[in-house]
This record gives sequence, C-alpha cells and structure tokens, in this order.
Amino acid sequence: MTLVQSPEAGRSSREGPAAPQSAFMMVFSFAAAIGYLCSLTYAMAYASYSVWGALLLIPVLFAITVPLCSMAARHANDPRLGRLLVVAFVLKMLGTLIRFAVVFDVYDGFGDSGAYDKAGRILATSFRAGHFDTGPGAVSSTHFIEVVTGVVYSVVGSTQLGGFFVFSWFGFLGLYFFYRAFALAVPHGAHRRYALLVFFLPSLLFWPSSIGKESWMTLALGLVAYGAARIFSRERGGFIFLGLGLWAANAVRPHMALLILAGLLPAYVLRKAPSRFAEKKQSLKIVGVVTLVLCIVFVLGKTEQRFGVTSADSASRTAVFDNTETSTTQGGSSFTPSRVHSPVQLPMALATVLFRPFPWEASTTQGIVSAFEGAFLILLSLRSFRRLARIPKELISTPYIVFAVIYTLAFIYAFSTIGNFGILVRERVQVYPLFVALLCLPKPILKKGTTAVRRSYVR
Repeated sequence: MTLVQSPEAGRSSREGPAAPQSAFMMVFSFAAAIGYLCSLTYAMAYASYSVWGALLLIPVLFAITVPLCSMAARHANDPRLGRLLVVAFVLKMLGTLIRFAVVFDVYDGFGDSGAYDKAGRILATSFRAGHFDTGPGAVSSTHFIEVVTGVVYSVVGSTQLGGFFVFSWFGFLGLYFFYRAFALAVPHGAHRRYALLVFFLPSLLFWPSSIGKESWMTLALGLVAYGAARIFSRERGGFIFLGLGLWAANAVRPHMALLILAGLLPAYVLRKAPSRFAEKKQSLKIVGVVTLVLCIVFVLGKTEQRFGVTSADSASRTAVFDNTETSTTQGGSSFTPSRVHSPVQLPMALATVLFRPFPWEASTTQGIVSAFEGAFLILLSLRSFRRLARIPKELISTPYIVFAVIYTLAFIYAFSTIGNFGILVRERVQVYPLFVALLCLPKPILKKGTTAVRRSYVR
C-alpha cells in the first residue's frame, strides 16, 4: 500500500497560500496587540491590580508559549502549524476572560474557582512569609488544587484573573502535549485536522480555562499521552512524562489515573519490539508491565480511599455508581443517565457522554453551545466513517490508538452514571482529546493504477 497525502496536506508552505496566511497573521497579530494595549490601559485606569496585574502576565505566558509553537511546527515541518497554535493560544486567553466573567459576574464567584481563590490567597500569604505548612489533611484532590493556587499566587500575586490565566495556560499546555503525542505516535494521521479539533473545540477553549481541576487534569492527561507516545515510539524520556502525568492525575482524581492505566497496560503489552533487539527489549518490556501493574494496585488503593469503599468488587462499584447517579440527577440540567449494565447499552451511553445535550434539550447559553458542539461532533463522526473503519487495523499496528480506544470506552462506562448536563459537559473535556484522535485516522481512498485499482490512504 502507498501512503499519499491530500493536496492540502502535501502543499509546500512556500507556495501560493503562504502570502495570504502571512498577511492574515500580520493583521491578526496587530489586532491582538491593539486589543491587549487598549484593555490594559482601560484596566489600569478603572480596575484594581487584581485585573490589570493579571493582564501583565499575558506577554510572559506568550513569550513562553511561542517557542513551544515553533518547536511543534519544526517537528511537523509545517510553518503554518506554528501560526495556528499562536492563534489557538490567543483564543484560549479570550476563553479565559469569558470563563472569568461567567464565574464572577454571572455566578458571583460561587463555585469551585471562588473557593480555590480564597484558599489560595491565604496559603500564598503564608508561603511568601516562608511558612510552608499546607494545613491539616493530605495534599490531594481539592486541597491539592488549593495548594497549587497558593503557589501560583505567591509568584504572580493574589489576583483572581491572573490565577485564571495561569491555570488556562496549564490547560493549553495539556492540549499542546496531546497534539505532540498524536503527531509522534500516529505519524500517518491527519495532524492538521487533529490540531484544529483539539485546539478549537469550544469545550476545550472554555472549561479548562479557570482555577480548578479541569485545567490541571488537562495538563496531567496531556503529559500522560505524550509520555505514552514517546514510549510507543521508542523515544527517550517517555517514562518521565508518563510518571509526571500519572502523579498529577492521581493527586487530584485517582479514578481518572486508574482509567488511564486501564488503557495504557494493554497498549504497552501490544507494543512490538524490533526483531534485532527482541530479547533485550522483551526483558525491559516485562519490567514495564510489572511497573504498570504496581501503579494500578497503588492507584486502586487511592481510588478506594477517594470513594470511601474497602474493596474494588462489583458491589462497591455499583454502590459508587448509584451514589454518583443520585447526587448528580438534580437541578435544572438533570436528566436520566444512560448507565451501562450490558454491552447493548453502550451505544446510548456513548451518545450521551460524548454528544448530549441535544439541541432540543438545552435551555441555557452554555447548554446551547454544548448542544451545537455535540451536533457538530455527531456529523463529523458520521463523515469520518471511513476513518473510524480503520480502528480494527490500527489496534493491531498502533499502540496509541489502543490506548485511546480503551480509555474512551472506560470513560464512557464510568461517566454514564452522571445525570446532569452541566457536570457532564465539563467532565468530558477529559476524553475529547483522545476521542477526536479516532476521527483523525487516515481514510482509505481508491487510487486508479495503470492495470488495476489499488487501495491507498489519504490524510
């Protein structure tokens, strides 16, 4: 079989479209700079340091991010990608402003972000005074995010908006690592298509853009994905990124770390070693498998503590799921969840977890945006049928796709118990980057040869 690219993917950056894109970037950069300066001037005149001090962070974050965008473009040998990532970063910062307005103007600071802000201010004062006592209890889950907020505030100052920008940047880094992982582990995939999805989906622009667990978990999952991709591709440093990501996930949501390991272990087992290093690699592979199993045992214990159960048997699992369904099936956005009790119920659970609310089920602005995003993903999934049809073959040849498929299915099973759209659309940002990877596999096309029609693949 021959791997061919679509005309758009194969076009050189020096051809015709380069000039219009350069002109667009100049106009976009100029408009962004003017908008930033006007916002900063207005904030310094009429707002407190909590606002204009935060705006001073944007150039710092921008200066750190641009080299990362350039690095990704060099690895992809596509200068357009660097410009695309810069645009994505600017939109991510705008999404942060919208998220901040929703939390503190619409909801008057009620919610997780407001609580993290209050706790972070107290901890930051203590940290700056040289006292690093984080208070009673383990530094995990909610308290872990409070401590991270305190560390951020001790560096940038106790500014709510500044905290939002930093945590949003954490989320952007997570998406960046997801992209690097897909490009490395699935070299034949539709990389630009994946970048457009993972950086511009409204949910990924909005939800991981505030002080909270979503931003941190996006970073943790991105590190895991990138570490796994480096391991699957036999690149150095993979276990370092993987270990950091698992630690970060386990510190906040150990049950998510467990879902990650559930996808990683079979993917790692199915990874093939080069024949010339078979014996040596096989021994190293056994060590890796044992390490992952020990990680599962450790994280399983943390998960049992998190949910207050003494074992991981079916009765305890059912009790946890029942409690989740009861606690989430309330409020104006509640609905009857599509729990999975048998494989027959999986398709409905998949549609619910990944795509609902449907347009006729949405009543709020956020719900309407989520509904149209879900409708878009349904249409995109239908149009990507030929790409999805490649999954069985990719499960044999591409360990990263094994990880993506198993993690996505495990996520759907675990989160099918949620009965509130507001919670569901926020939580599923943890699965979208791996789900949309399945929509970016190469699709088969028919290519006419001189004597016969043969099957090739196009991005």
